Amino acid sequence: MDEILGAMAGALVPVAVQWSRYDDQTQQRVRNTRYDLRDLRDAWQESLGWGGAVRSRLPIVMDWDTGLAMATSQQPTAQTIPTLPSGQLRPNLCNGAESFVSSMTWPPRPGMYDARQNVQQVGELSTTALAMTYEEVRTAIHAFVSCNGSTAAGRVQLYRSVNALTDTVMSLNLTKAEFAARWAQLFGVPVSTIDPHRDPSKSPTIGGINAGNNVASVVFISTGSNNEINPQTDAGHRLRITAGAGNIAINASVATLTFATPYRYKRPDGSTATLQPQVHLATESDNFAFAQVSYTGYTIRLVSPILAGTSVDYSVIVDPGVTTV
Repeated sequence: MDEILGAMAGALVPVAVQWSRYDDQTQQRVRNTRYDLRDLRDAWQESLGWGGAVRSRLPIVMDWDTGLAMATSQQPTAQTIPTLPSGQLRPNLCNGAESFVSSMTWPPRPGMYDARQNVQQVGELSTTALAMTYEEVRTAIHAFVSCNGSTAAGRVQLYRSVNALTDTVMSLNLTKAEFAARWAQLFGVPVSTIDPHRDPSKSPTIGGINAGNNVASVVFISTGSNNEINPQTDAGHRLRITAGAGNIAINASVATLTFATPYRYKRPDGSTATLQPQVHLATESDNFAFAQVSYTGYTIRLVSPILAGTSVDYSVIVDPGVTTV
């Protein structure tokens, strides 16, 4: 028995030596791996503090990237046969544009991102970056390129002209339609000079007919005794008021007319204000009437009753007294 145990012990010595060596190598690999992980962690933490890495994580920088990313037509993952996203439409940045640009701030309002930097809410620069991808914006930028290069003096002139345009336009208080008219005049495009309140294509409308006060109808009179054509405009129109089964009582509202174009005028400082025009109702009978007026229209009230089953015609003149816009 002793001989067998001794032989077995002798056989285990090389195994133990081999295991010790293997264990030493394994422990060394573990230590090396630990050191590598430590070095990798240190390098990663150091890289996060680099200026470029810090700036790339700022919300307004990510806002710009977000806006550009919105314009991509590529799928975010690799595909064997690439396909375009279905139904991708160009966002309409004109919707609410005036309200948006008037509320812009500096620095730009940043977007909101979660811990994994996924977008929760886009920032101001996202819209700007997206606009930069639109065809007409890129075209306008290309138009600023001089085909013959530029000189220092030429660049100063370009700066002065664009900057002066900016200062001039920002000092005005014009509507988009007024700016369009100015541009049209500059390039020689014929512009209609018809006062909108005298434009035959823009007629006031009749509403609020008071049937409870025996008003059967209120209509425009478009022809005269000799078949004249009488266009109905805000500034001048003719009405026929017809009573129903009973008399139309005095001082009760008959109907309300709404102007096709609200009356406004421009103050000396360039700002626009609403205007209450003068409204005169004339009739060949003794059924006089008056108007309660606002800048959007007027309500007819009678001074004299209109008898049941009869009609009275009125000629209406609307005069603002000043030039309107």
